[in-house]
Amino acid sequence: MNKSNDHSRIQAGGPRLSETVFERVRDISRERPDAPALIHKRRGRWTVLRWADAFHTLEKLRARLQALGLGSGARVAVSGAYEPDLLLFALAASSAGAAITPVARDLHGEELRHLFGEALPTHAFVAHRGDIAHWVSIADARGAKRWLVARQTPSYRADPWEVVSLDDLLGETHGSVDAGNITRYLRKQRTIWVDEGTEWQDGLSIIVSGWLSDATAIAFPETAGSATRDRKTIQPTSILCSEARRQLLENEIEARLPAGRSWRRRIYSLSESEEAGPFGRLVGARVHKIFGLSRISSRKVREENPGLFKPQALPGSAGAGQ
Repeated sequence: MNKSNDHSRIQAGGPRLSETVFERVRDISRERPDAPALIHKRRGRWTVLRWADAFHTLEKLRARLQALGLGSGARVAVSGAYEPDLLLFALAASSAGAAITPVARDLHGEELRHLFGEALPTHAFVAHRGDIAHWVSIADARGAKRWLVARQTPSYRADPWEVVSLDDLLGETHGSVDAGNITRYLRKQRTIWVDEGTEWQDGLSIIVSGWLSDATAIAFPETAGSATRDRKTIQPTSILCSEARRQLLENEIEARLPAGRSWRRRIYSLSESEEAGPFGRLVGARVHKIFGLSRISSRKVREENPGLFKPQALPGSAGAGQ
């Protein structure tokens, strides 16, 4: 890896999300406890974490992490797709006083070892079970004890790491409910779509800002491979993404549109203009639904108005936008 690119993958120190974020989740949970907060597809089923459940999980996680010695001055690395478990873990750790370091999901070997030299994490959250071995292999067994929390793994010791299952940490349940017919469930809900991982360095602050600014639910795909299909099911009202992801979406749309000089492409182009008639608007609506964008103005999705994707600083976050 070229050293000049290190900080596009490693953000030593990371953002500290302010205590007001914890308080904001608490306040929303009191105002609208049963409203959807976090939506995620797991094992083929859509699940919803309501605001009351989200705060209960956040509060419980913070207490459990504090019991593991996490507090002011702690340094926490998080690696994985941005989804409810990682988001709430990062918020719980940050509200307990830790600095958060997002780590690219494909960071292994010497690159991961370089991270330890810069960030010196005392705790970590690794979402993908297959990545745990990479993490436990690069730390000096003679070093200070560290805690690594992971999903879907038994708890065990691998010096200097103490590997803890997230399920063991949280106890019986995460509080999510099966959403059943998610389309009907979200019909009148404003929903943000996020399909990103921790390689998006500023993503954590941006996602939290979008989530809490208007208490808008966030939906996440099951996997990167199912993202387009899952977005089509959700039909979000807005999207938060990095420039790289925005360009991938642009390319996806372009690849599936008719050829540039065909009559079908001309009809679609007309549907994008102010002069589009009923038929043109019908064509545009059909295309947008295919891409999971039927509730988003196409002008916001395409480069004519990139403001939809413009990062917003998280109030109280020292790392936002850095």
